[in-house]
Amino acid sequence: MIKRLQNIEYNSFLEAIVQNCSTSIGQFSSFEIISDGLKVYKSISNCNTATLFYINQDNFEFYFKTSTALEQEAKIREIFDSLIEEGKVGEALNTLEIVVCTSYIVDEKANSILLIPLTTYNGIVGLCLLTLIDKVENNTDLYSIIKLYSNSFAFKIENVRLSLENEDLKNNTEQKIASRTKDIAQSTRELKTILDTVQTGIIIIDQSNDIITDANKLAVEIIGTTKEDIIGTKRSHYFFLGDRQLSREKIKTQNDVLLKKNDGSLLPIIKTTAEVTFNQNKFDIVSFVDISEQKKIQEELQKARYELELRVEERTQELSETNKALQKEIAERIKAEQDIIKLYWALHQSPVAIMITDLEAKTEYINPQFTQTTGFTYEDVIGQNPRFLASGDLSKKDYEKMWNTFLTQDEWRGEIRNKKKNGDLFWAAVTISTIRNNEGEVTHYLGTQVDITEKVNAVNDLIKAKERAEESDKLKTHILANMNHEFRTPLIGILGFSQLLQTTCEDEENKELVDSIYHSGMRLLKTSNSILELSQIQSDIQAITITNLNLLEAIQNSVEKYLTEIHNKKLKLYIPQNDNTLFVKADLQLFEDSIGNLIDNAVRFTESGSITITTGKISVDNIDYITIEIKDTGIGIDKESFPVIFEAFRQASEGFSRSYEGCGLGLTLAQKYVELMHGKITVESKVGEGSIFCVWLPAA
Repeated sequence: MIKRLQNIEYNSFLEAIVQNCSTSIGQFSSFEIISDGLKVYKSISNCNTATLFYINQDNFEFYFKTSTALEQEAKIREIFDSLIEEGKVGEALNTLEIVVCTSYIVDEKANSILLIPLTTYNGIVGLCLLTLIDKVENNTDLYSIIKLYSNSFAFKIENVRLSLENEDLKNNTEQKIASRTKDIAQSTRELKTILDTVQTGIIIIDQSNDIITDANKLAVEIIGTTKEDIIGTKRSHYFFLGDRQLSREKIKTQNDVLLKKNDGSLLPIIKTTAEVTFNQNKFDIVSFVDISEQKKIQEELQKARYELELRVEERTQELSETNKALQKEIAERIKAEQDIIKLYWALHQSPVAIMITDLEAKTEYINPQFTQTTGFTYEDVIGQNPRFLASGDLSKKDYEKMWNTFLTQDEWRGEIRNKKKNGDLFWAAVTISTIRNNEGEVTHYLGTQVDITEKVNAVNDLIKAKERAEESDKLKTHILANMNHEFRTPLIGILGFSQLLQTTCEDEENKELVDSIYHSGMRLLKTSNSILELSQIQSDIQAITITNLNLLEAIQNSVEKYLTEIHNKKLKLYIPQNDNTLFVKADLQLFEDSIGNLIDNAVRFTESGSITITTGKISVDNIDYITIEIKDTGIGIDKESFPVIFEAFRQASEGFSRSYEGCGLGLTLAQKYVELMHGKITVESKVGEGSIFCVWLPAA
């Protein structure tokens, strides 16, 4: 079945087809049937005229039959002749498909032409020429409907032709009978001769008594008896329907009737009755022709027509299904072609240099980027082996190793130095892979390369810069260690003498000066110690010993150094007193120094309030950790400063305007000590509310 179309432009065409198919051939004349068939084409959107050209099967020439625009016959004939010269008619006959032509002038308007072959199982019966006002769009669905209707129209034309031939046969038979009847009327002798020689059954009947007076030889043979048995019998003995009244009215009649044979069987005949006068006596000349064979032919034609209609319906269904399959295949091919085009342009416009070779490593394709990268053009490389890119850096063994890797893994990636057309060398990131067909067979090799010369040079520069930085860092570390040693020796002497002066000096003003010297010296000593510890860590000379430490005892040892300062600032200190069961895996000195630095940081940046130390145990990813939280109510740290507070010599408040003293190494050393013990430090803080530093160390 034809699939339902939503486009309203098709509806009028489909309705015209349905209405035309509902009419029977016997209802109208042959001209009306053909004209109505052409009007169906006129229902196509923008169709201007529809014209039928018959084909002569003897000489295979076309002749004009009729058109919906008979006033334009001359112009349409001219267009048809031009289509023959252009080969369009031959194309329609060869392909039996609709042929589309454009730019023809009909009725002072530019028209498009549809040339439609009309075919049956006996061959082509003609061509239908449609002129359309607008340009013809490539509408597969519409063409399919036109083709299906054209096949049906062709069968209807063929049936009309057969009916006309049958009618001609009847007319010829009537003419023969009339001619012979006239001869009989002219001469009795000639009548007797004709009666026995004519190929029509003839019976002479006396109108006065309706008795058969004579019969020719063929009539006797058809009835199946002798002339003697026929003569003297009534007309009704052989003919069921009398025509005496018609004879009296001198009307010649022709009927399809049944003849009763001598054996009782009935024979279909065409009977013609005419009146003649012999010696003032009136006779009916009844001539008849056996049409049993013709009836059989008609029955066969009817049967063939029925079978033909069934086959047309089946063929229509097949064509519909085939059309769907073709549409699907065409859609798939279009998609495949579009995919190929997309892949081609993806390769052609790729920013990566691409080369494709056959299995003999002969170049078949390069993209524009390849030319831009190497300088080699398409004409330079087609058919060439890619070895023209070789710079000479790789040996034969290197290429063999590369090829073996490619064969085993179906791909090779690496960075090699190639040579451009002008001889310049460049570094390229190269990938070689295979291209396979649908059966999985390798058909081609694909090579891509990206110019990474700048990247390689940058990496080399970075490596050299890193080496210089490492050397500089080592030199700095040695200088710091040496300077720190030279700095500490006189500083310890100053501190010793200042302590001695503190015990001997009695003048209050001088004693304050001595105290200032002592505190300044201690500040310098603390800074010196921090720098020394940092240099030891950076020089990897820090010796650590991991043991199981009692957490509470280790924390108390770390806090003792800062009790005096906490007391002087009148801060409250809270530390755990009752949990003596937690043990941590750590180095004692590093643990006390890291916790001490965090406590020192809390004391320095807290002017009032408290410092709280809490401990706990937590498991993350099946690993147990001991946590030590040091919480203060100090100035706090804004989140933007979190990334820098653990960097060496950095503080949240920096520059000459900073509010707090210190070299910025306390948090740096604390973090590095904790990391050496396989732990970490996290921080939470809010400006004006305080900070929480949490140390995570593996539990013992």
